[in-house]
Amino acid sequence: MKFISKYCLVLASAALLLASISLTAQTPTQTLISVESKTGAAPAMADIAIKVGGKATPLTGWDPMLSGKGTVQIAILIDSSLHQSMAQQAADIQNFITHLPPNVLVFVGYIESSHVTTVHDFSNNHTEVAAAVKPPAGGGHAAGDNPYQAMGDMAKRWPITPAARIALLLTNGVDPGVSGGGAPSADGTDMASGGGESANIHPAADAAAKSGIAVYSIFYNESASLGSDALAGGASALNQLAEATGGISYAEGTRSPVLLGPVMDRFNKALQSTFVASFSTPANKKTVSLKATAKDAKLHAADNVLPGNLEAPPAQ
Repeated sequence: MKFISKYCLVLASAALLLASISLTAQTPTQTLISVESKTGAAPAMADIAIKVGGKATPLTGWDPMLSGKGTVQIAILIDSSLHQSMAQQAADIQNFITHLPPNVLVFVGYIESSHVTTVHDFSNNHTEVAAAVKPPAGGGHAAGDNPYQAMGDMAKRWPITPAARIALLLTNGVDPGVSGGGAPSADGTDMASGGGESANIHPAADAAAKSGIAVYSIFYNESASLGSDALAGGASALNQLAEATGGISYAEGTRSPVLLGPVMDRFNKALQSTFVASFSTPANKKTVSLKATAKDAKLHAADNVLPGNLEAPPAQ
């Protein structure tokens, strides 16, 4: 009996040890962090402080995204209602694409019926991709078009490969299923109108986080049927999605930009100031919260990251 008792005690101790190891196991993880420096100089790795799951965590890597050795994937998603704007300003998008470095693969698609229709798949043949950027058919804001469901659709279709992943949405951000445009308050209700639940922004942010996608957006609107509350709600919702995923939302109130070129320049500057941050996270978590800060700089980073997410090939 004593032997059996000791044997059981050994097994129980081993089980506790394995459980402890499982709880403390770490996995290499990466995320994108865009820097707005107040001094004009990019912060060094030692200047960046991050917390993972509320705990201070050291960085193990801090590498520039565009000029690094890794691949960058940029998906440009254009609302199918923006026929007139794209007819006038498609050249600005084309110019942006043709000046990207060769390590950048570009995708172009239209947001249609809450999904993404491929215009050109990911490619570093920038001349060919740029030529595919043409005005969509237009026709106004369709009742079923939803940029957040489309973003979730794109996240699920994104190639599973170590690469820095960026999405740029050109849309008015209106969630057609929510009165006021769909920007939720802290309790999940619509900020613009005070009613209606927003059921699509958080799933889009979660899908982007699990795929390591930073979502940027440019507010555009061509619909004459949408009221000011809906447009304000759409602009606010785009900003929330960007903040949750480490991107930036560019908006001039509820007006479309007079010139797209300067906005694309700001987007390009943000990409130039984006770094691949490497650190360790608990391996047994579905997602972990992330907080990044730096002296003399504003950092744009995702609220949550998937353990094991890689934005660049592992170091050899």
